[in-house]
Amino acid sequence: MIITKKLLLAIMMVESNLNPNAIGDNGKAFGILQIHEAYVQDANLLSIMGGGKRFEHNDMFSQLYSVNVFFLYMERWATESRLEKKVTQEDIARIHNGGPNGYKQDSTLKYWEKVQVELRLLDSYDENEVKSMWSKALCDSFSSHSYSE
Repeated sequence: MIITKKLLLAIMMVESNLNPNAIGDNGKAFGILQIHEAYVQDANLLSIMGGGKRFEHNDMFSQLYSVNVFFLYMERWATESRLEKKVTQEDIARIHNGGPNGYKQDSTLKYWEKVQVELRLLDSYDENEVKSMWSKALCDSFSSHSYSE
């Protein structure tokens, strides 16, 4: 699974407009990626088994921790073996929004449309503008997972 910088930025833009202090869903979603507590608990299953950090819901106000939890969650749920097909950007966005089976729920289609709008917007920017947004999201310090340009 390859998650691009642009996909991650697009999701962050939809979720919080790159605001790491955002609180949404009536106080249940935290940070730049608007992560719920159950999402953190799912990610912790992989993190702890791998000897990594046990994340708390309040940790999601850290961009770095949010991105780590996002990758852990996707490593668990957005896999080719689980989906029985090649994982797409759409699958990743819809799983982020709707949980493990979000990729096949009609309720996540509008979310995917919003992500696509942001992806098209990012495609219209030059490389320096995208780098600036990436820096604003503070993800340039994040290097423990693979992503592509």
